[in-house]
Amino acid sequence: MSFKYIDLSEFDPLSIADNETATAPETLHFQEDHYGEQQQQQQHSPQVWQPLEQCLKSSPASHNSDSSSSHIQPLELPNSADLHWFSADANGDNQREAKRHLLRDYLRERQREFTNYSDLLVHCGTWNVNNQFDDSFDLTEWLQPPRDQRAPDIYALGFQELDMSPLSNTMTYITQRSDREEKWIRLCQRCFPSSHCYSIVKTVRLLSTFLLVAAKDSLRNDIHSIRFGTQATGLMGFGPNKGGTAVRFQLGDTQFTFVNCHLAAGEDKLENRYNDFRDIQQKLKLMFEGTAGRYELLSHVGDAVGSHVTFFFGDLNFRLSGVSKEAVEARLFDTERPGAVEELLARHDELRRARAQARYGNIFLSYSEASIDFWPTYKYEIGSQRFDSEKVRVPSWCDRILYRAEDVRCEPLKYRSQHSYVYSDHKPVTCTFNTQVARVDVERQKRTIKRGVQWLDSLENAVLPQCTLEPGHEVQFGELSFSDTYRASLTLRNTGRVSASWQLMPTPGGEFSGVHASPVESRIPIGGSETIMLDATLGPCQWPQAVQRWAAGKADSAFAPGDVLVIALIGGPHIFAVPKGDIVPSCYGLPLACLCRLREPVLKTDRQSFRRLLRDCLESASSSETCSNLGPPVHPIPVEVTRLLEATGDPDSPLLLPADPSEEDASMPSDSQLASIADALSRGAELPARLPPGAILQALLLLLHMLPDRPLLPGARQSQLARDLLSRVFAWARRLLKGPNWRHRDALVLRLARALDRPVAGSAPPSEAAIREVRRGLEQSANGGAQGAAQPQAFRQPDLIQL
Repeated sequence: MSFKYIDLSEFDPLSIADNETATAPETLHFQEDHYGEQQQQQQHSPQVWQPLEQCLKSSPASHNSDSSSSHIQPLELPNSADLHWFSADANGDNQREAKRHLLRDYLRERQREFTNYSDLLVHCGTWNVNNQFDDSFDLTEWLQPPRDQRAPDIYALGFQELDMSPLSNTMTYITQRSDREEKWIRLCQRCFPSSHCYSIVKTVRLLSTFLLVAAKDSLRNDIHSIRFGTQATGLMGFGPNKGGTAVRFQLGDTQFTFVNCHLAAGEDKLENRYNDFRDIQQKLKLMFEGTAGRYELLSHVGDAVGSHVTFFFGDLNFRLSGVSKEAVEARLFDTERPGAVEELLARHDELRRARAQARYGNIFLSYSEASIDFWPTYKYEIGSQRFDSEKVRVPSWCDRILYRAEDVRCEPLKYRSQHSYVYSDHKPVTCTFNTQVARVDVERQKRTIKRGVQWLDSLENAVLPQCTLEPGHEVQFGELSFSDTYRASLTLRNTGRVSASWQLMPTPGGEFSGVHASPVESRIPIGGSETIMLDATLGPCQWPQAVQRWAAGKADSAFAPGDVLVIALIGGPHIFAVPKGDIVPSCYGLPLACLCRLREPVLKTDRQSFRRLLRDCLESASSSETCSNLGPPVHPIPVEVTRLLEATGDPDSPLLLPADPSEEDASMPSDSQLASIADALSRGAELPARLPPGAILQALLLLLHMLPDRPLLPGARQSQLARDLLSRVFAWARRLLKGPNWRHRDALVLRLARALDRPVAGSAPPSEAAIREVRRGLEQSANGGAQGAAQPQAFRQPDLIQL
């Protein structure tokens, strides 16, 4: 992570290269707390240097980040799509945004060129004191470093159950300090190393959970932006008997956060402990002491306790599960078998097991813990080193110290427990860390920025995205049947020097017919690839044109010449992919003259003979039996129509037509079901047995709808084949409406009018004349139907159902 960044929303990066005397504005001033010094009003200097969180969230149009917050989140690589805008025919705002991200990335990779690092020794301690205190307590072993280690620079000490007195219960808020708290502070100060002077940076308390942070006096001028807060997680999720306290400050250009917590107790409360840990992470809000002694709340985004280095410690209450107290003690006291501590932790420790589970691991995995080589820290008889026998608690490592660091070193030196302390039923735990403080050299950073701007200039012609299609620019689908779905794939491989963002563009004629792609956009990293899945379905709208191309003998008849897949690289060229494939003939989409002259089903007819017949029928203006180059019809109406009429002619079977035409799609058979019906008709095979109710009826209406013969309804140019077809269809409808289906008369009129009036490609509602013609044909049935059937009166003249 980078510690300071240029806010290019208010600073032109090219100005440095153009002006040798250009200098960056002053560092952003934070509202700071220097060990209780008088607060200074924040100075709103031009925000060039600022925390990373603000840089990442700033934009040319808006910059409203909380400048008083020193929360710095780890840097992620900028969106590489910005590289494309850098070299594309984009407007100035897009190019400036791209340069901003590129320069940030450049600085991130070279941050060590202008950053100085120094070691910092941090001593973290945690102790559940069980409401015990005596001025005679000797904390030397807990607070003094080992002989081979120098004095710590920072102390962070967390106490739990510090003061459980009734008076303390009324002093929950962090602005109040109890006598017990003051006594513990003095006791700790008395036991700090005498070789150095330490001052209290901040203390914060939530009921009996208390956090004390102290630092060497020599560091006081470098520590600033002190923030503190609490999060209660106890009774009902809000009680202060459990929860966390936190202190955050900035040392140099590195941010440190210390969190002391007391999580839910109980051997069966693992879920509660996880929820407490998560809530402290995500909900804890930090504040600072503003002017006139007022406390002001800071907004936060995301991880509430995130910073460059975070220490999370306390009575986490994670237990050993699945093992008895006797078994733990026996294993610990078995001197002939070394490794008892690690064995018990590896097999039974709840914290380790939670880190390995997906539901818990997402919040624990970012933290590390040093290797444990000390005995359990809980539960002991007060005044002795014996495990507690009264409540029969399984000995466990409840008191833990976790840590995490982003881009600075943080190395645990010694993780230990002060086993000799017998003041409480918990043993205190300490861990000393050798970590780093980063300080940015502003002058060196300016020089690095200059070089970065020069690099941007040289990069301008070298960042065009480049991709290739594999296996090539042609997508082979093979032979496609009506309404069936076929799948192919393309691989878009990034062969350029930058990440490539792409999106599928519509062709000038619209989305290319019958083919659906997934995904339609993505970003491909350098050297990466994206597989684009293509599903081709020639449905009722695409099939008639494909039939005409096939009859004309055109190659790849399944797709029109304009059906081209256009892949646009953002900031780069367009890549074209052409779908290829032929069709398998079907009875759908054929003219009446062709269907009525077939002696065999479509797929049993010689392919070349069928193509000639279809071409002659399509070329004939009337597509009628009177054409000189066509023989007489073999059937008065198509066999396929007859089969579907017979399959749906039972007047006692419900029509299952939706009353509202807008619901037509819901009752239509699926593509695969329609494909199976069409295949059975085209082969002369039995119709599928297991189909949803109404599927055959919808297939019949669709077959009529896809007939290219127009007009089918009575008129001057109506062919004899069309008259015969209408006669049979109306007779079928009259028989169908004699039963209980007469109530669906209006719906059937609309469907027949639409199927017989306009071709499917027109997708327009039927004309009023068509509705009248169909109604007239069915009224003949109403006036002369069979005796005894419940007959409706003559059709009303309504506006039936609007299509």
